[in-house]
Amino acid sequence: MPKNTYPEAIFFHGQKMDARISMKKEFKKERQAMRLLPFDHPDNSYLSKEKQEKLITTLSEDGFFVNPDDEFLDGEYNFVLTCEESPQLLCHPDLHHSTLANGKKVLASGTLFFKSGTLKVVTNNSGHYRPTDEEMLPFIKKLYELSGGTLNAYTSYCTSPTRTYSVTELFEIDDFSKATPLKENETIDAVTSKRTSISNYDILNQDEEASTRRFGRKLSPVLNNKYQDIIEKGAAFFKPNLGSCSTDTERNVFSIGSN
Repeated sequence: MPKNTYPEAIFFHGQKMDARISMKKEFKKERQAMRLLPFDHPDNSYLSKEKQEKLITTLSEDGFFVNPDDEFLDGEYNFVLTCEESPQLLCHPDLHHSTLANGKKVLASGTLFFKSGTLKVVTNNSGHYRPTDEEMLPFIKKLYELSGGTLNAYTSYCTSPTRTYSVTELFEIDDFSKATPLKENETIDAVTSKRTSISNYDILNQDEEASTRRFGRKLSPVLNNKYQDIIEKGAAFFKPNLGSCSTDTERNVFSIGSN
């Protein structure tokens, strides 16, 4: 099946987005299996275009982040920025990043933390895509502008333990290698959004961090076997039509039965 093509130049609210982030090779079987299943199959976790549209996050006239029902986003959400001519910010509290993106490339991926529609924190905590800090930087800077300056922290999962950065500082640089993470005794002031020293600080327990870390995780053996089974059974039903060109969103419909 031909690979999906993506626009050469993509802009998100005027910000040129150069990253084209693919799912990591460890999840190849997942994507292969989902491509064989129709969208309405109970084993297909990927979202159709219609379902994606129900998760689009936008800015209200008052500058708050809202869902399609104009409800404020509140709490932590997984997100992807879709890789298409008009990029869409898709958010959901629980769905995997590959599910949100339909297994396609993304411009950015991770988590966002909101408080009553106000954006506070962004991370790159995505196991399927694992974007680098450099890939995230243009997106972080644009989010800072869109938030009206309320976005004050970026937490990177590229290292263990994680590192947190002041977004106001990141906004002033064009090369992430110039960024300086917060020290263990530093935090970001809620009013000024600048780093400040604290006393009697608590260091995040590494076990606690590990429980929320998606970055670097792989498919479980159970899911790996499940997807392999779908691929093997689906291949028996796959008969390509050489007289037509298929697209990335087309599916080969079959049912899974017992042998």
